[in-house]
Amino acid sequence: MGAPLVTDGFDDLGRVLRSTVLEVLPGAGPGGTAFFVAPGFALTCAHVVGGREGEVLPVRWDGRALTARVVHAAPSSPGGRPGWSPPDLAVLRVTDAPAGHPCVWLGEQPPPEGTPLHTVGFAGEHATAESTPAWPRSAGPQGVRGGTALRLRGDELAKGSPGSPVLDLTTGEVCAMVQTTHRPGEADGGLAIPLAELRGLPIALLRELWRGHDRHHGADGSWAYAIDRLRDRRTETVRPEVAELLDPAARLPVLRATEEARLRGLLARLPVAEDAYQLYERACGGPAAPMPAQPLLDRRDVIAALDDVARARRGELHPLLVLATELMPRYPAAERAVLRAWIDDLAVRLGQRGQLAGHTTAWTPTPAELPSVLLEVTPAGHDQQRYLLSMSVYRSRDDVRCLAQQDEPIPLPELEAALRRLLRLGLGHLGWGRRVMVELTLPPELLDLPVDEWVLDHDPVPLGLVRPVLVRLADDEDSGSRPEAEERWDALSADADGMSFAAVGCGVDVGPTWFYAHLTRTNPAGVLLPGPTTDRARRTLLEVALRAGPPVALWSRVGCERHDGTGGTGGCRGEAFLADLAPRLRHRPIGALPLDVRQLRAAAVEARDENHCGHRLVLLWDNPFRRFRGSSTLDAQW
Repeated sequence: MGAPLVTDGFDDLGRVLRSTVLEVLPGAGPGGTAFFVAPGFALTCAHVVGGREGEVLPVRWDGRALTARVVHAAPSSPGGRPGWSPPDLAVLRVTDAPAGHPCVWLGEQPPPEGTPLHTVGFAGEHATAESTPAWPRSAGPQGVRGGTALRLRGDELAKGSPGSPVLDLTTGEVCAMVQTTHRPGEADGGLAIPLAELRGLPIALLRELWRGHDRHHGADGSWAYAIDRLRDRRTETVRPEVAELLDPAARLPVLRATEEARLRGLLARLPVAEDAYQLYERACGGPAAPMPAQPLLDRRDVIAALDDVARARRGELHPLLVLATELMPRYPAAERAVLRAWIDDLAVRLGQRGQLAGHTTAWTPTPAELPSVLLEVTPAGHDQQRYLLSMSVYRSRDDVRCLAQQDEPIPLPELEAALRRLLRLGLGHLGWGRRVMVELTLPPELLDLPVDEWVLDHDPVPLGLVRPVLVRLADDEDSGSRPEAEERWDALSADADGMSFAAVGCGVDVGPTWFYAHLTRTNPAGVLLPGPTTDRARRTLLEVALRAGPPVALWSRVGCERHDGTGGTGGCRGEAFLADLAPRLRHRPIGALPLDVRQLRAAAVEARDENHCGHRLVLLWDNPFRRFRGSSTLDAQW
């Protein structure tokens, strides 16, 4: 084995690291090592436990026999390959873990090439319960089957090392987990899994792990104290401002590790809520906040994001202190006193007691309309089987931000998965609230895409029951029609008599020329169609209607057997749909339609009635003020 690269204060972390490792005994998998990351939870490689979720297996910690259950494993099998693909990650729940056991301090930043590392795993081939240390160095990233692994070089890893924690000796954080020892023909080292892969866990499990991790380190500050000692040593040799000039990515965070542990421990005591982006923006002074470097999946991410924000503007309170003051009212008296003391201590250290004394909330949002996730799907050229995607978030007419653009065309079979990913990102940004709308601009052939029926991870019920979901047709006209559309929308919004509709009868042969002339003469606010737009003639009438000016249309995705060519002999479902829907919408204001349609969908489900007009109801609601930003407006700061 290579000699230790560091001693003195680093030994504190080496000792506590060794106290967190468990031996995973062979069973469904070959066995190896695991390590505690939160009270009762441990991480290891999926291949170490055979990738079988629900598997109960024996583990050993500090000489004690314990029992663990695999609550998550990805992938679940090697997929016919000799080795396991990324992320090769498993989460164990140790059912009889002793109270007060130690846990590692997790980090998500991969170590740069040359960084000294430390890991502890079980020897395996010697059938011994003794853990074996190694002192490799980072050899940089390596692509592995669509993922990225961390190469390790400079020391030999024990055969039972897969699943071992990898400690970054420059930051004091466990940043990776050993996946493989050296390959044939290589003298030492191996591959490790960066712990940023944890963000691929199911969100509920990820939060449970992080909250347990943060509560542990908030109560036991020994690891955080050791990290602060490491940082202090760094500043003894190179002043922080000089280190930042030499390597901007290496600048020291604003918070000391002990301060961060206390704040995150307090955050972990609050009930789970989807307000991470709102907290981040409030701390930064409002919607003009820069885009965080990574998605804010939980409130704890806000702390790291604010520590990445440039130092506070001259004369203003640092965003981290703003965040803490925003959180004050959420706690009971005892915890509020702890947070108050934390705020005072940090303000003194940063020299901002005066700014703290004069601080008031810099931004109080007063939303006058519903926020939205705006998704746009456009064909890639003339290929109607491949699409380009973009996602924006809408808070007001003056605050529409494009957060994601898909530059590579998405094949039709992969479209739903790609849209789901963008939806999660957008809803996470706006807080997953029930009054957040989902608006989709779609090409004509996709208008009946059943997005309102999708179930996302955060909601156990279909999307369209939780929040308003609506569509609009991709605009292929020039922007010269925009002022006219906005003027018409404002007039409809101000109409005290509500909306009027033109209906297309089921089975009635209406030509596009006649329909355009009829709409021009009667000037309705919207049109009602009796069935899905997958019917080409019906879709043509919809496009004609939108060109004639009405900005609203509603239809059912369920066809009429009697008139849609399927030979049905029962009643006319299309006419029944129109007769049921029209009176429910009569005299309703145009702005209320998204919420009205959500209520109709809920009523259909509650009644268990597939003939209810709310069953598979589609709303096209083309508010010209709620538009997607053009592709050139993607803000690099976001």
